[in-house]
This record gives sequence, structure tokens and C-alpha cells, in this order.
Amino acid sequence: MYQELAMSEQSTIFRARKIYREDGTLLDDGAVVCRAGKIAAVAPWPALRSWHGRIVNLGPALLLPGLVNAHTHLRLTHLLGKIASTADFVGWLARITLRAKFTRQATFLRSIEAGARRLLEGGVTTAVEIDVDGLSAETLRSSPLRLVFAHECIALDPARAEQTLRRLTDLVERLDSEPLRREHGLAPHAPYSVSRELWQLLSRKTREAGHSSRLITTHLAESAEEVAMFRSGRGKMIRWLRMFGVLPRGWRAPRCSPVEFLEQTGTPDARGIAAHCGFADEADAERLARHGWTVAFCPGTHEYFKRPAYPLHLFRRAGVPVCVATDSAASNTGLGMMNEMARLARHAPDLSAKEIVAAATTIPARAIGWGDNVGRIEIGYCADFSAWTPCCEGNRLDRSWFATPPACAAIIIGGRTVMHNKNL
Repeated sequence: MYQELAMSEQSTIFRARKIYREDGTLLDDGAVVCRAGKIAAVAPWPALRSWHGRIVNLGPALLLPGLVNAHTHLRLTHLLGKIASTADFVGWLARITLRAKFTRQATFLRSIEAGARRLLEGGVTTAVEIDVDGLSAETLRSSPLRLVFAHECIALDPARAEQTLRRLTDLVERLDSEPLRREHGLAPHAPYSVSRELWQLLSRKTREAGHSSRLITTHLAESAEEVAMFRSGRGKMIRWLRMFGVLPRGWRAPRCSPVEFLEQTGTPDARGIAAHCGFADEADAERLARHGWTVAFCPGTHEYFKRPAYPLHLFRRAGVPVCVATDSAASNTGLGMMNEMARLARHAPDLSAKEIVAAATTIPARAIGWGDNVGRIEIGYCADFSAWTPCCEGNRLDRSWFATPPACAAIIIGGRTVMHNKNL
């Protein structure tokens, strides 16, 4: 079969010392044949010598699937290292909000571009970017990254719910889209920053014809202050919202968790990603599992805010898929997905290397609806890879490989090399 396909059209063949397989095994002296942006064959190099095409030798590297980052805020990349790590989430929100008011659009443009470069340098080939006013979608038109732009809205005034949704959907409809390249979703910011009425409208909208597959992502159960606001109507979060004059007069606490509140609005019936969820309880995990949502755990952000142990065991027990993501550079030490995978390994010593890789590849790919096309090195999938050095030894990937995060030597997207660090 290889010989017959090899003669049909020109291909690109990527060689590497090791190629990761989905079951956690490593293919020694392997090669991947790419044609028309897709994977045509994966086998030991000797079995593919007869293929005609350009050979790209990645040397002593481990070839992983391209990493999938399910939660980013690239417009905040310019704040890397500018705000010290803190346990005061509401105070951090206040500083971010104030800085945004006095930041020029040119700064945001440069920040988005720089963030996209950092994602590529860190092995990412696909990302969900939280977009504000379409700026990321316009800025990253020519980026090689595969992107889902989740368009953010913040609106607590119930009287403006319909107007906000109309403006948001109009924006999404006029932006360019292309399957598996540039797609668009919705990002109502959080239960504490979006009115119940708008959540309900969003829920109905996503169930309409043509919108049922649109991704919804939100920040959920991210802080103790958020949970306190919803359960008791007290605490620093609600005082801050009142101080800024954005909490509607007569607002009453729903007396439930943020996850239960979202369930009441019908929103979880749509396909969704819940970012953070570090303060979810067992009942919340069961709700998310019931509705098929995926949780995006951002270990760097969790550590930045000095939060208690992450409730990963609750999600695993309930059957909630959990992926890793970087969040923004304003609440992390960078945008490196391999660093997040290493942190996940530290947070969850019982996870296997295979499960750690899945958290950065197949799980987020399924969450955004691209699970049949990205996240694996398999025939028929998009030819998206990340090459890492130093390589690991043996015939299975071991957890110890993440102890000192390796360096990304090359990025291939759609069978095209978009980054190659020849110094590695």
C-alpha cells in the first residue's frame, strides 16, 4: 500500500528519533508522511523509504501531536511579569480592569501578536483565544495557528441583554471563518459578570439551527469570592462590583453555586469549556459531567493566585474531561504549554504520562469539536506536530520526562514547518 500511495503525489516526510503514539508507546526511528496537509502514513523509517517526497529530518527529537491550548487571553501578554503573584483575586481583577482602560489599542495589537508567537514557540498548534471586540480575530488573520475565537461579553444589566447578544452575534457573523482554521464561539465572561437574562438568551441562541455546534466557554467557579457572592451575596467580589457601579440595583444572590446557577439558565446544554473550576464541589462536578462540559485547568494561574489543592479528583470521579491551558501571561509565568503539563504532573502524581499528554491534545481537541482532526498523529488527521528535545529513552513515555520541561525544536502545522530552532 505504501508503494502505491508513494507514487501518486508529492509528499513531505518528517523523521524523528521517537514518535509518540496515543497509547503512550514510542515509535523508534519513526517517520510521518504528510500530503495535502494531512497524515498519510506513520511507520518506522525503513518501511517508508520508498515514498517520494521531501525529507525533513528532525534529528534526536520526540515528535508529539501539536499541543491544543483551550484557554488563552493573548491581549494581556504585555503584562507578563508586571503584576506580582497574589492571593487577592478581586484586587488583581481591579488592577487588570484599570490597566485596560488606559492601554492603547496598538499595545493590545502587539500583545496579541507576541502572544501568538509565544504559543508557537511553546509547541501549540491550536488554541481557543478569548477575543474582545474582534481584535484578536483581525490581528491573527495570517497566523499559522489553528484558532477558535471565543468572543467575550461582560454585561450585568438585564435591560441590555438583547442588545448585547445582538451586537455579539453580529460581530461573529461578519468575521471570516474557515473550518479547522478560523472558527468562532461565544465567551460570556463569568456568572458574576453576565446577567441571568443574557445567559438565558445565549442558551436559546446556541440551540437554534446553525448555532448548536458553536462553542461556549466561560470562567467558572474560579475563586472563593465568586462562590461566596453566589451562595450568600456577601464578600469582596460583590463589594467590588458595587463599587464600580455595575451590579444592577436589586440584584439578589441565587443561593447556589455558580455551576448550579449556570445549569438553571440552560447554558450547559450547549457544547462548552469551563475554565478554572478550582472551587467546584462534588455536586458541581456531577453537573458538568451530566451536561458533557470539559474543564480547562490552568495550573500556572492556580499557583499564581496561591489557591488550595485543585479538585481534580472530583472531576475524574464524576467523569468530567479535564485539559490543561495557559490562561493569560498576566496571571502566569508565560504561555508555555509544556510548563502547564509539567505542573499538572506535580499536581496529580497519580496521572500517567499518557494522561498528561491527552490533557494537552485529545481532550481539548474534542472539547472544541475538532477531535476527529487534530490532537493525534494518526492517518487522516491534520499534519500538526511539535518536536521536543531532549528526547526520552525507552519504548514508552515516562512521567519523569516532564520533570524538567524539554524545549520545542520545531512546529509543523498542516504539514508545513512554521518554526524550527536549529540550535536545539
